[in-house]
Amino acid sequence: MGASSLSTGARWASLPRQFRFWVVLCVLGVMVWFLLNALEREASRVQETANTLMLNQLRAALVVKAAEVRLSNEGRYEDWVGTNPMALLRLAPQGYEGDCGDRVLRPGQWCFKVSGRSAVNRPIGTLIFQSGQPITEELQKVTKNQVLMWQVVIDYIDKNSNGRLDSKDLPIGLKLSRVGKHPDILEPNEFEGATK
Repeated sequence: MGASSLSTGARWASLPRQFRFWVVLCVLGVMVWFLLNALEREASRVQETANTLMLNQLRAALVVKAAEVRLSNEGRYEDWVGTNPMALLRLAPQGYEGDCGDRVLRPGQWCFKVSGRSAVNRPIGTLIFQSGQPITEELQKVTKNQVLMWQVVIDYIDKNSNGRLDSKDLPIGLKLSRVGKHPDILEPNEFEGATK
């Protein structure tokens, strides 16, 4: 009787320790879950901020280029439509991969998909960004791996309110315009079909 009562007593004595261990493990698991959610939200916020800053930098470069074109009597806004806005920056930004070519675009990266040449022999095409995190762009939710595209276009005052640039409208500069606003989620490097 002494041996069996000793093992029963040892079992009951270890129960509070096991209970505490499982309670601590559950609490740690919940804390890790909340921490991972917070990290994911912060990663999305960082990418959204970086994307916004990049677009603002490109828009500012286009304003400067438009002013240069306007002040020089040699250039026309039409000569800059579809050009690579990244070429206007002094240094290539982090995450910019240059010409898309056959490159696999990873999440969080930018590239320029060349589709032809302009009348003044500049490459023309589409600036492409593949989102690495869910973000908001132009008040639209963008999911992970969604591809966003922009082109340089002429900014104008629509005097006849027809929604397109024609001879009656006043060109006032250059701007970056979203292409397509695709709701599609594309896999990495699947953007070739989306730009056609």
